[in-house]
Amino acid sequence: MIRTKYTCILLLLTFLVSCSTIPDSDYYESDGILSIKTGAESAPPGWFAEPLDLTHSLVYRGQINEHDPSFQFRFYLQNPGTYRLSLLSAYLSEESAENVSITISGPDGFLAGSVSMAPPVSRIPYWISIGSTGEPASVSLEKPGIYTIRISHAARSGLVIDALQLTLNNEHPPEGMGYPETRQPDSEPRFKKREQVVAIPPSTAFGVIADSAVMDEITGTVPDERLEEVLIRTHGSEPGSVSRLEHLKNSFIESIEREDDRGFVLHPASGIGNPEFKKYPALWFTGGLTEFEELQRQLTYLSDPSIPAYEIPFFAPMPEWLTDNKDSDSESEVTGELLLRWVQLSMLSPVMVLPLNERDQVDRLADRDRADIREAVRLRRNLFPFIYSYTLRARTSGVRTVTAADSHDGAIRYGEELFAVPVSASGTDRLPVHFPEGDWYSWWDGQRFEGGQTWLIDVFRNRLPLFVKAGSIIPQRTEGLPVNRDTNETLTVDVFAGGVSSFRLYEDDGTTLDYREGEFSTTAFRWFEQEGRATFNIGAMVWGRGEEYRTDTRYLLRFRYLRPPLGVTANGDELSEGMDTGEWYYDEQLQAVVLDWKQSSSRRTEFEFVW
Repeated sequence: MIRTKYTCILLLLTFLVSCSTIPDSDYYESDGILSIKTGAESAPPGWFAEPLDLTHSLVYRGQINEHDPSFQFRFYLQNPGTYRLSLLSAYLSEESAENVSITISGPDGFLAGSVSMAPPVSRIPYWISIGSTGEPASVSLEKPGIYTIRISHAARSGLVIDALQLTLNNEHPPEGMGYPETRQPDSEPRFKKREQVVAIPPSTAFGVIADSAVMDEITGTVPDERLEEVLIRTHGSEPGSVSRLEHLKNSFIESIEREDDRGFVLHPASGIGNPEFKKYPALWFTGGLTEFEELQRQLTYLSDPSIPAYEIPFFAPMPEWLTDNKDSDSESEVTGELLLRWVQLSMLSPVMVLPLNERDQVDRLADRDRADIREAVRLRRNLFPFIYSYTLRARTSGVRTVTAADSHDGAIRYGEELFAVPVSASGTDRLPVHFPEGDWYSWWDGQRFEGGQTWLIDVFRNRLPLFVKAGSIIPQRTEGLPVNRDTNETLTVDVFAGGVSSFRLYEDDGTTLDYREGEFSTTAFRWFEQEGRATFNIGAMVWGRGEEYRTDTRYLLRFRYLRPPLGVTANGDELSEGMDTGEWYYDEQLQAVVLDWKQSSSRRTEFEFVW
């Protein structure tokens, strides 16, 4: 009797396991994502791996009448629904451009869906998710099972195909190089993307990188990193080689031996399909374009998620004349306006490189241009606490410090707080800008713009069109000093009225790798508004491990675009109106409530404003 009982249980378990077994397949849809990378080892005849401008890509170099150039992959679908299809692809020349056909056959062998796509002509592949008809490239996959996907074309030569992705309801469209391959049923591609190691450069890399002589001539200060020491101009490998990542790694190791525990180089960007490159920041790229064309292209690298360059966590936009081994032969093209626009783009990039490396370039600058460059350098350095705090997000969640602004092509966001539209065309004096949702202030004069609509803004030669979201909290330094010659012991914190927000200030020693072991601190800020009152919280400094950095911090708190309150309290105690420490006053010019405050690192303070 007992034996029969155990036999029945065993048969039942065997049945249940057999019912839940997922069949073998080349790829699997996981969490609504199917991600396939092409590779030379599995490519049909006629396809060859070649180095392009940013990637090591698979390029078709065969003849259609010689063999079948089509790719074919089997994948198992676990979650039926409507999927958006995206292809990372390009044509290297206009002459060979033809549509690419993608068909998907269902478990029953019948056609489940098909799309035709037109890759762009470019030496950089792009993610395309729109069919050649102009409609979204979507397919309806109605039941679980094994599907077969086929990619075919009629190109003579020069077609590039790097990857293909299907996304359920287009909830997680690919960016940069897309998601890791889904080779297992439980691949968890979004988690694995976040898990890719991103190394934080030394803190000085988030100041200003510049030629020493030029920096001294213009600002009278030393650069945070010397361009002549960190710039690597060559890949260190012959065309066609796949050792560029190894050269990047070796250059990075040399910098560690030369400088400190973290190391830092500016290396040419290539082969970024391998996520290992994220361990060796930072990368630059120039393609030989002149004047504003190169500026526009590098702005695209910062702001367009559909290209591989968007994969680079710490990208450094630089003009051709900085990276050319020869003397620049385009001096007549390097106008004061062009230099200022490069400075403005670089100022709010992940890594700022001052785009001057020759004394005669400086000599040709007008006095007002020099003053504008000094102001840009000063602002970058003052924003260091804000900028450096976002490196934590890049390391822990894989989200870049600078991201695309979905509302406007060519616009960028630094976190949720800052929105900028770098100018990349000569002579621009007005610009239509579609703002993200929310309310926005001009950084320069406080003009307020309602988001979700297009505004025609005035453009000035000496200013980056820069806006800050209402409710934002922006911690800053005040002296414009080199990063390692200043501290966060004294900070100005600007809070922009009109919303609810929080910010976490991140700090570490800036040089060692101890942050990987938890040796860093965070301080939380929170701003909340409601009818008749508002509150601002400064949290106690929280240490991951190790010794605390300081016992207290001196804050100059500026609550911008508020009307004068009836009173201000700190942890329930009423504060006097005045200009001494622990008192508040109203600045009519800034339209701000200003408060000088000394905060113990172990203490939490809540300020309340009443109207």
